[in-house]
This record gives sequence, C-alpha cells and structure tokens, in this order.
Amino acid sequence: MTYAPPSSPQSIGGVVDDALRLFRTSFGRCWLLAIIPGLILAVYEMAFPVAVQLHSVLSYSAALRAVMGSPRVVALDLVSLLLTLVFQGAVLVREIAVVRGDESFTLVRALATSVRRLPGMILGTVLFLLAVAGGLALLILLVAAHGLAVSLPDVIGFLALLVLGFWLWGRLQLWTAALFVENARATAALGSSWRLTKDRWWRAATIFTVAVIIVLVFTVVFSFVGGLVAALSHTSLMGRAAVLQLFTLGSHAIAYPLDAAIWLAMYHDFKLRREGGDLAARAGALGSAA
Repeated sequence: MTYAPPSSPQSIGGVVDDALRLFRTSFGRCWLLAIIPGLILAVYEMAFPVAVQLHSVLSYSAALRAVMGSPRVVALDLVSLLLTLVFQGAVLVREIAVVRGDESFTLVRALATSVRRLPGMILGTVLFLLAVAGGLALLILLVAAHGLAVSLPDVIGFLALLVLGFWLWGRLQLWTAALFVENARATAALGSSWRLTKDRWWRAATIFTVAVIIVLVFTVVFSFVGGLVAALSHTSLMGRAAVLQLFTLGSHAIAYPLDAAIWLAMYHDFKLRREGGDLAARAGALGSAA
C-alpha cells in the first residue's frame, strides 16, 4: 500500500480521512516503535506495587510516599518520559518517510534521528506547556500555597487564563510536526505552528478535537475489553494486571501512529493553505503593479 499526500487543501473531513490513510499505510512500519514505550510503562506500573509491598513495616500510605519520593523512582520517571519522547519522535520520523516515499528509512535510522532531535523535543515540550498552562498552573499554586479565599476576581482570572491557554494550544499544536518536517529548532517549530494557524484557529481546534475523539474511542474500547477479559480470567491479581497491560499495548500501537498521522496531515494541509494564500497575494500584487 502506498500513500500520496493531497496536492490541494482539504475539508476538515478530508484532512481526517488523509490522516487515516497515512495511518493505515504506515502502521506496519510504526507499530513496534509504538508498543515499546507502552511495554516499558507496563513493566514499570507492574513493578510499582511490588516496590510498595517491600516497605511492609510501614502503612500503605507511608510506603507509597516512601517509594514515590525515592531518588530511584524519580530517575525512572524521568527515563520513562525521555524514552516516550524518543519513540514518539521515531514514529513521526517513519511516517514522514512514508509521506516522502522513502522506503529505505529503517527503524534504527528513525530512532537515531529522534535521539538527535530529543533536545529540541524537550525544549519544545517545556515551552509549549509553559505557554499553554504556565499561567494557570502558577495561579493554582499560589492559591494552594496561601490558602486564598476564592473571590470573583480569582474566578475571572482563572477563566481568563483557561481561555488563553486553550487559544494558545490551538495556535501551537503543529510544532511537533514542524520540528521534524522542517528539521527546525524548538523555537522555530513553535513559530512555524504559530504562522501556519494564523486566522485558522477554529479549523485547527476542530480537526484536532475530532482526532482526539477518534483516539479516545480506540483507547476506551481496548480498556473496556481488557478489563472484561481480566475480570473473567481466573488468575491472580498480577495475572489480571498483565492482561490489562497487554490490551494497553494494543491501544499504544494504534494511538501513537494515529497521533503522528493527524499531526502530519494537519501540518500538510495548513502548509498548503498558507503557501497557497501567499501565492495568491503575490499574484494579486503583480496584477496591481501591471
């Protein structure tokens, strides 16, 4: 199965359909990359209760605090997050190769490319989160620290920051695709997303919302079926947890490539619209000059 990106801007439904075509075409190249971070997370989640039980002399809540505050657990959390970013990036790299028709782009090469882009992914993620939720998080921390009574100005400020964060989310959501497609720095990728979504915030938000709903449907179905199978299985608690994690891996195998396909389909469509608009503006300027 081959994939050819659209040569002209699509409707919202057309962009979603394009993303699904890219997902189907690239799935065979991406599913392994998608389940590896899920497998790492599954092992981590299954080992966590065991670590808590090792603190048997403590109450469960005290043991939980002791484990969560352990430097080793904090380090493992950080490593897990970095690995997730690496494999997400590798999935995106392999799908970009599919879009470009590059059959020679191997799994190892995709991982190596993602590792090279990791500093940009980390910086971009931090800047994105600060832009979208930084003010809101600061307000919540201040209220929690000082125990301020909730007043009308507090509520208004909270809602204003919420709306601002949602608006920035719509403007900056294409930065990950831009980071890899354009081989850009994190700040340049955020700037590219800002430029591409100018005057098209509602379109970006609508497409991404539809995409999130599609991904959530898959996730809920896998979780429900996994929970049902685990409940009906006559195994130990660890056995049922293993069954749930297997279905979670299936969810990862779909969600990661689908997310990447949506980002790339949106990026391509918005790029066509922005460049087409620029061409039309230049043609109009030339006509006026003539």
